Parts: sequence; C-alpha cells; structure tokens
Amino acid sequence: MIQNKKEILDFIQENKENILFVGIGNRLRGDDGIGSFLASEGKKYISDKFIDAGISFENYIFKILERNEKIVIIIDALKIQSRFALITVDELIEQGISTHSISLKRFKEMFENFGKKIYILGINVSKLNFEDKISDEVFNRGMEILKEIIQCMS
Repeated sequence: MIQNKKEILDFIQENKENILFVGIGNRLRGDDGIGSFLASEGKKYISDKFIDAGISFENYIFKILERNEKIVIIIDALKIQSRFALITVDELIEQGISTHSISLKRFKEMFENFGKKIYILGINVSKLNFEDKISDEVFNRGMEILKEIIQCMS
C-alpha cells in the first residue's frame, strides 16, 4: 500500500500511457460517491482515460477488458488512516476496508487473465449516510488529487 501522495503520483506519472481510471461509488450515499464524481470530473479533461462506473462496475467490465491499458486504477471511497492510498486488490481483501460488496477476487482474476493489473486509489471517507452531497472535506481531498493526476497524465 502506498499512502504517500507523491509516491502515488510518481507511480501514475511513470505508467501514464498504460493507466485507465474507473470511478465507482454511490452518489446517494454521501462520501461513497467520491470515486464516481472524480471520474466524471476527470473525463472533462482527459475523456479517454476515465470511466464513471457509478454503482455498476460490473456493467463496464467488458468495456474495460477491451481497452489497451494494462493498469486499471479504481477510484473509490475507503475507510483508511491516510488521506489517500494506492492499494492492490489483495491488500484490500486482506484488510477488508472496501465499502463495496463486489467480488474483488473474481474481478482481479478476470483482469489478470487479460493481462491487466488492478489497483484501488482510495480516498479516505467518514460519512456514508444516504444523502446527495459529498462532504466538503472529502470533496476537497478528491479534487486535490484529481488535479494532480490530470497534470501527471497530460
């Protein structure tokens, strides 16, 4: 797990040609929607490198698998100690820190069969209540890293 923002951005910079970002999350559950929101914002700047899967990651699997990128970074809300973390699926499963019930292990195996590696870019959240607004703290945290990702990818 990489929790240092500079190291996360260095990883993105080094692999930018091979990265696809997929945002997931439920925008009706407050901070849980940060991944979906950031992907839709990222599409405004680099439309071919961001997919907003919302709550339906499963519906985008084949679209993702058809792509040439070998690294898929899922942007998601996580309950973690740091502001951000880049984490592998194995680490995520081991620590049980995802807010989603999708079978990450099965997705990982499927993606690996297509020569792709999955990472999760976790944005630390605290509020997962049913409401339509991401908290200001999480919004600002997400926009901070998104702006830097866009700079790295440009």
